[in-house]
Amino acid sequence: KNMKGIQLNNGNILPRLGLGTYLATDVKEMQENVKLAIDKLGYRHIDTAQMYGNEKQIGTALKLVETKREDIFITTKLWPTDIASKELIYNAVKRSLRDLQVDYIDLLLIHWPYTDNMEINENDKKLNETLVNAWKQFEELQKKNLVKNIGVSNFLPSTIDHLIDNTSTVPQVLEMEFHPLLDQDDILDYCNKKDIGVIGYRNIHKHITHSVISKIAGEQKCTNAQVLLAWARQRGTAIIPKSSNKERLTENSNSIKVSLTNDQMDQINALKKEGVRYCCDPSNPASLNLVLSDKYKFERDNTF
Repeated sequence: KNMKGIQLNNGNILPRLGLGTYLATDVKEMQENVKLAIDKLGYRHIDTAQMYGNEKQIGTALKLVETKREDIFITTKLWPTDIASKELIYNAVKRSLRDLQVDYIDLLLIHWPYTDNMEINENDKKLNETLVNAWKQFEELQKKNLVKNIGVSNFLPSTIDHLIDNTSTVPQVLEMEFHPLLDQDDILDYCNKKDIGVIGYRNIHKHITHSVISKIAGEQKCTNAQVLLAWARQRGTAIIPKSSNKERLTENSNSIKVSLTNDQMDQINALKKEGVRYCCDPSNPASLNLVLSDKYKFERDNTF
């Protein structure tokens, strides 16, 4: 497989190494880190979302980067409150293009398979209809070249199948929580069969100190974080570790040099039985309340 990127089902390439930006909002720090990551350390993907509240900071930072725009892959995501109508989606994308200071977005994702003020269940016809209509609008944005690739985040296979069955486009990408303590094997297998690229988030979290990870790091003479990133990469996913620490940015980029043995991969894969999830569970209706809670409400500037 291409070490630098994953070929998507439309022929485009998703870089394997990206920079996560959740909770990163300091302008000066963003400028320094984005420039270092892209120009010096080989990162080629910036992952953001409207809900992160940092698209303007990223746009400013990208203006200082020497790497060509076409060599940088930018992902952003639309929040459930912004996918309920064609107009809301169009305004949201215009907002992202303006704030990121770009002419196109490389990857646009529906952030969660929910919409505002709605009870969620597998058979919610209103929800399914909203998601299908939103996906059709994503297809239109892709045809207009405002968006190069379209995908979903935190979706289950059943919901993706519903989109595929009712529209013309298989998502290019699924972004999901992906780390050794959470069993996502079925979803990963599904994506492989459907030719959907996978971006994993939360590769590095509290499990970084797990004894199995520490043991393998000792064997590999690398850091625990590098073991976790190498594991995710060798499982076939793109990685988007977040850090505002320059040493860690370098450490994460050097994870590309780590190659775990089959036995080491098996040891890490076995940790899935611990069943730890750090983010909302898309299969749990109660997660809707957290995703759409006041904690995640944010202001939108629609003055174009």
